Amino acid sequence: MAEDIPRLLTAPDDALRLWYTGYLAPASSDSQLTGGHFPPLDRIGEIFDRWFNRRREELRALLCEKLGYAGFEPSRKRIVEIGLVATVAAALASAHFAPEINPLATAVVLLTRHSLDTLCADDES
Repeated sequence: MAEDIPRLLTAPDDALRLWYTGYLAPASSDSQLTGGHFPPLDRIGEIFDRWFNRRREELRALLCEKLGYAGFEPSRKRIVEIGLVATVAAALASAHFAPEINPLATAVVLLTRHSLDTLCADDES
């Protein structure tokens, strides 16, 4: 799993597709997706944004308040990106809504789409 982080960081579209797959077929479900095509990436991005906005307060409490994401220096975020993804993924995996998503893919998508920066921006002021 940790070995997937560098690959997903360099291929954020793959992370978004992986997030979408996990979102549609949670690990706790007995059903599996079969066949069919992925919607266009911009559509998957819209679905992610809706999920993100619905979970905004939970994510803020978990990642901004508990993890202290806003406190990471911007110049260091890029340097420690792999560790940051692993940390965010671990925090997401420990949350009660983790069964509906792939924590690793979600962490990569949150970082590559800069969702955490906007989510935690209020915590900096």
